[in-house]
Amino acid sequence: MAATGSPSILSSLRLWTFSAAVTPVALGAVLSYKKEGLFSVVVLLVTSAAVLAVNGAGNMVNTYFEIMREVSRRRPGPQQNHSVHRWDDHSADSQNHQARVVNWAAYLYGFGMACLWITMWLSPANSFYLASLFFGGLSSSFIYTGGIRLKFYILGDLLAMFTFGPLSVLFSYTSQSGRFVIPGPLLLALPLALSTEAIIHSKHMREMAKDKEAGVLSLAVLLGKQGSYFLFALLLFFPYLVFAIWGTMYSLALALPLLTMPYAFQLERTLREEGPFRELSVGVAKLNFVLSSLFVVGCLLASDVPFLS
Repeated sequence: MAATGSPSILSSLRLWTFSAAVTPVALGAVLSYKKEGLFSVVVLLVTSAAVLAVNGAGNMVNTYFEIMREVSRRRPGPQQNHSVHRWDDHSADSQNHQARVVNWAAYLYGFGMACLWITMWLSPANSFYLASLFFGGLSSSFIYTGGIRLKFYILGDLLAMFTFGPLSVLFSYTSQSGRFVIPGPLLLALPLALSTEAIIHSKHMREMAKDKEAGVLSLAVLLGKQGSYFLFALLLFFPYLVFAIWGTMYSLALALPLLTMPYAFQLERTLREEGPFRELSVGVAKLNFVLSSLFVVGCLLASDVPFLS
């Protein structure tokens, strides 16, 4: 990180969020194999690259608008002439970083579209379906903080939850199988989507005061501290109830994610005792990755998977 406080390009990518993007792609590929008997490692790699590129570009866009908001907040008023020179230095540094962030966002979006083209060439799926799903995700990653800025409304949370959950699973499933099938893959993605929303909500809990000042209407701001805690607990633990039911009704392998429950209880206890701590979002992201990976393995090993018959 620069001395002036501008984040690095690597930190702007927010690599810790990538786990929530790549595991839905793996789930879609496994579901295609289980239902259709179709699976391609090359398609899996290309679709993963496409989704990760869009996720990274969306994070860059988010960083860009956060820098813009910070620069506007720090702009000195007419009675602050003594701080104009210091602000000019900060502004120049911010503008340079903004330019780099915009360039990287464009590169990543371009790379994602190149991966889409390769996917359409490799996949037996209708190109219209693949393009619609991909550009739906791309648009969502941009309008979260850019354009109509859904992050400033409660819809931003719901959009991010749907994009890096059901939409990614369906994109991967369609790319692998060549078939656009609903609602099966979407329903199987719901526990992962709730876990992803727990990551986003934990970040909003920690930034509640800053979001209020900026006019961001997140679920955390809307519900307040107590309500936000209960929502976080629901998002954290409800997927385990789903996995337990599926493991009981269909196949024990689907209950594999229950192995991560001790870590979930540890995160909840630390939040309850200390409040939203700095590494909470990273901790939930790690939990999401292991939980989602175990669910993917469980679906692969299961003798019967719900909603695929």
